[in-house]
Amino acid sequence: PDEPPTPASDPVHFAFYNLVLSDGAVDLIDKPKDKVHHLSHLQVNVPFLSNLLSKRDVLIQPKLAFDLNGSRFDSSANTARFTQTHKTDAQFVVKDLDLAPYLGYLPASLPVQLDSAVLNADVKLAFEQTGQTAIKLTGQVSASHVRLTAQHRGSPSVEPGNPASSDLLAFDELSVQIK
Repeated sequence: PDEPPTPASDPVHFAFYNLVLSDGAVDLIDKPKDKVHHLSHLQVNVPFLSNLLSKRDVLIQPKLAFDLNGSRFDSSANTARFTQTHKTDAQFVVKDLDLAPYLGYLPASLPVQLDSAVLNADVKLAFEQTGQTAIKLTGQVSASHVRLTAQHRGSPSVEPGNPASSDLLAFDELSVQIK
């Protein structure tokens, strides 16, 4: 006996107000890699989020910011997410992200090995959907203290100073302006 299909229903309506997490902290302990990653000063702000028809035109300003292993991340946005246009302006900032604590997670089998890099970014994204989707990305991204090495065939792994590896690319700083 086949059961008749369940008729489609309206989506669940919701409204959340003033969701805030301030000064959160998490320590991630990676025992296999013998590393501890510290996330601190976690701030999450969602002032208003709703799909109620009467509240669709509300402009909200969410925020996510934190420190991870001494590097600062900050993001904010102005968005009317549930309007017809989905108009959103967002900013993402990364300050002095040293990749050294994360290099051990890259596969050793890669033919190119990243030995060091520090990243910075200040990027803005504007999005609007009015007939055509319009996306505008602007800002600046930079990398400093970058060193890539190439692994020679037959070498078990690439390590700085290992004669089985050689410098492929190294530079003090590279900055890209996005317009």
